[in-house]
Formats: sequence, C-alpha cells, structure tokens
Amino acid sequence: MWLVREHSTIIAGTGGRHDTRAGCCSCESNAVRLGHPTPDLHACRENFILELGGHGMAKRDIVPNVNFFRNVPTGADDELAGVDGIAAPGGSVGLRAAMDVLCVLSNCPPLNNPCNGFRPS
Repeated sequence: MWLVREHSTIIAGTGGRHDTRAGCCSCESNAVRLGHPTPDLHACRENFILELGGHGMAKRDIVPNVNFFRNVPTGADDELAGVDGIAAPGGSVGLRAAMDVLCVLSNCPPLNNPCNGFRPS
C-alpha cells in the first residue's frame, strides 16, 4: 500500500507550461543526446547531488523534479519532444508547501540544445 501525501502545490504563476515527465538532465543523458561525453558540462542531476550532499543526503534522496517553464509535448509516437519554450522573460511560479521542504533549484542552460534556437535564456 502506498501512502500518498501532498508535497506542494502551484498556487500562482505566469509563463504557461511546466513539465513533470522528462526528468532532469545528467552528464550521462547529455552524452547520449549530444553524441559525445559531457563530463565538463553542468547537469542538473549532478547539481542536485552536490547540493544534497551539503544537507547530509545522497543521490538516493533525489525525488522526481519539475521543469518549470519547460514545454515538453508528447508526439504521435508517444515520444517526448523538447521544443521552444512559450514563457516570456520575467515569468514566475508561486508554490505552497504542505510539509517541510528542501527545495533545490538547478539552472543549467542547454548550450547544445536546439530549444530557443541554441540561445539559452
């Protein structure tokens, strides 16, 4: 039996879509996607692990993430597609936590990603 507890709720926001399916990037997934090793590029999973370590946690403590302002539609073949964003600069998200929460943010603009015409914003 699963115990389901509310963690947090989006209560306000601008900018359209937020993705909960695609997960976060990692050095490994970037290497597969880009076709070459990426150990020197920042990646969200490694950023999360680094920050959690400062709080006595490890990679096993990472929970599914939310990609705010990320437009990831599902195609006819059920493949996820990262496409240009629809959010304008200055967008915001308001969250309400239902319990004590450690919120870790990672912003690693995908320099080699065609989203936004190869111009991370």
